[in-house]
Amino acid sequence: MLASRSRTGWLLAGVLAVALAVSVFAYFDAKHPTIAKVAGAGVATFEANPKIALGRFVDGLGFPQRIRDGFHPIGGTTFTLDGRPGASVIWAKGEQRVTYTMLAGTGDVPAEELWGATTNVKVRGESIDLNWAGDGLMYFKRQGRTVVISGTPPSEALRHVMRGLATDR
Repeated sequence: MLASRSRTGWLLAGVLAVALAVSVFAYFDAKHPTIAKVAGAGVATFEANPKIALGRFVDGLGFPQRIRDGFHPIGGTTFTLDGRPGASVIWAKGEQRVTYTMLAGTGDVPAEELWGATTNVKVRGESIDLNWAGDGLMYFKRQGRTVVISGTPPSEALRHVMRGLATDR
């Protein structure tokens, strides 16, 4: 049991590291990525065409097609983490970046020690726990799949955008 919790905690840490790396990568150099920069971020592929990135599916789940407040998609990534495929889409508004990352599989990710506040919200009758780590990182389950949303630079306004993205179904 303890080994299983430790393994899933490391799995979540890996998902967060990929999401954070993608978000930081997008923040500093979204328009002209290089292979070395993408490989250094631990990302398997980078897709500069937003329409292709938005059209991807992870375990049958598609990406949200828009974000409120003037964000537009600028690209995405695909990766494999612990044998589980995943993908991200990156949105931009000026210097702000929001990355929406989905990981295949329905495995539990118990890592409460990594998270701050948990907010329970109702979305179309479904109860969802939004797990926050500061203002710039959150995770939740969407149809059993792990979703991580990160935002840079962290702010209360960006946190509001991230919450809207998590609850807009």
